[in-house]
Amino acid sequence: MLIVFDTATIPQQSFSVKATRSSTDKTEWKCPTPEPQWITELLKAERRLQFQDVVLQAGRHFSDKVNLGITGPGSTERRLATGIAWAILSMIRPYVKQDRLYVIDPIDQDVKRLCSEVLGVGIALEFLRRHCNVDGRTIRKIGSKVVARPGVAANRFDYEAFGVNGGQLVLIEAKGTFSDASSSGHRGSIADKILKLGLPRGYDRAIGIICSTWVFGENRPFDVQICDPEREPEDRTQEAVREVIRFYAKRFDETVGRPEGTRLLSAIAEDDDLFAPDRPPAVLKELFPDPRKPVTALWHNRVMLKHDGREHEFWGNFWQPDRLPIPLDLSVPAHLQARLKPGSRKAFMGVNRRIFELIRSRDFPGLLSYKAEDEGLWHSESEDFVAVFHVDTYGVVRGIIEGELPMSVDLAQS
Repeated sequence: MLIVFDTATIPQQSFSVKATRSSTDKTEWKCPTPEPQWITELLKAERRLQFQDVVLQAGRHFSDKVNLGITGPGSTERRLATGIAWAILSMIRPYVKQDRLYVIDPIDQDVKRLCSEVLGVGIALEFLRRHCNVDGRTIRKIGSKVVARPGVAANRFDYEAFGVNGGQLVLIEAKGTFSDASSSGHRGSIADKILKLGLPRGYDRAIGIICSTWVFGENRPFDVQICDPEREPEDRTQEAVREVIRFYAKRFDETVGRPEGTRLLSAIAEDDDLFAPDRPPAVLKELFPDPRKPVTALWHNRVMLKHDGREHEFWGNFWQPDRLPIPLDLSVPAHLQARLKPGSRKAFMGVNRRIFELIRSRDFPGLLSYKAEDEGLWHSESEDFVAVFHVDTYGVVRGIIEGELPMSVDLAQS
């Protein structure tokens, strides 16, 4: 019997998040270092999150362990993990009201614990990615990771990531609670990990983050609370670069589906000469495909998206609409319904050409600091097509098109 988790039912709204900093009267729990500027700025105003992005991050709970053998053809680890996360979160029926995210109390304590943990991780990772000093492309789960130096105790933390612009490795402890019920226990757990490490502390090398789920009508002192577990500092810029390239290899595989291109990016990430000043890896030459070729290792199709005088070429592929990890809503205007060919709906996914240029030129500071200029949801239409595109922070696009899409498309904010 086929069971479908429809990710198209994930709410598409954004919502406001109130962040606070954990405060304590216990001397041994207090961070002895000055508060960094990014935390000071973070606490001045509320921040916004998109619920679909939260569910994608919540799927990280499962993405390393999902079993694709139980799914149909065309599924990916990311799609299945997102579906599992949404199936769990749907039990508390999250919704946005008065610009806040709320849930329905399931009463069942086991469901509360499970859902608050999964939603807490999703909000925590998305909040860190969008608003804190963390490069979201490098987030990875380490809960079951075996470490060579037990004294560092990295396996006591949930996730790790590199700081922005090639910053040092950051340990992340993400906790979820229902109506602030277990926040005190979570703070104690985080503090216990700090004390057991016995290493110099500060805010910029690791983060504890507690996220609370709320029912409408409750007193709501915070949505996200920042704590400060720590570890010794390390210069890990080169490893950050490799991790970012691995990120794009995985996203390329999911979006473009050209195995030779995925193998190429993976090989570059692991190449011993990647940082050799006088010996650029020979494999980088393969990132210069002949633009006259309709199909290469790095694209099956190319689409140029234009907006406000800027042009961004995406190397990608067309797919059936159900290939999208999260569907996009596309309505065909009445004046085009009779003109467009029935059954012509398709999806496009790809990676901004600029990413490949930064890698092949070994502009690693540019790669680490890269953020898409035109992030967001965009609309385009003409007499021959109508389309919606979503460009994420890291230059990956997904779109849904009805009709015949030209190679060059003018965008309008959706």
